[in-house]
Amino acid sequence: MQLAFYGATPAYVGVLDHHGWGDLYPELQMLSKVGRWNDMSRLIDDGVLNAFAVVVPAEELPRRSGSATTAWYPAFG
Repeated sequence: MQLAFYGATPAYVGVLDHHGWGDLYPELQMLSKVGRWNDMSRLIDDGVLNAFAVVVPAEELPRRSGSATTAWYPAFG
């Protein structure tokens, strides 16, 4: 949901465009304006997720991210 939220903001259009996902922005923005947060999350596929997040089991996080970790969002149950 965090990536969908950021993708709905104008400041991130350039980032989405750079990766070839600029077409996500208008739809994410429209869904955010009507409060359809779960629908927004469904637009973020594994390709988008893996481009912006380290997706590993918790025990692998230190090896994958080293000292660059700034936030950790455990999976929502």
